[in-house]
Amino acid sequence: MPAANRNRSHIPLKDYYSVADVSTLLGIGENEVRRLAGRPSDPLPFRRLASRVRGMFIARRELVEWVQRNTVLVASGNSAPHSRRGPDERGSRDEER
Repeated sequence: MPAANRNRSHIPLKDYYSVADVSTLLGIGENEVRRLAGRPSDPLPFRRLASRVRGMFIARRELVEWVQRNTVLVASGNSAPHSRRGPDERGSRDEER
């Protein structure tokens, strides 16, 4: 197993997630999760009990919807911004010069 996968915590499927859960699920820091929750345009829709200051949580359904609105689909083969060119592509590029 790659080292990166060994260090990640497993988050079980549940109805509501904490800031720490979302941080792990999205692979970003907890401060970034809080920043995304506080941004003016399409914030992460966290909730908290009316009388509480701490303990934000987000419904799984709302998290999924937010992620779908705020990410782009990476098509297979186009995931790397600088993909390697095959020998055929290099040859045709060199002919243009």
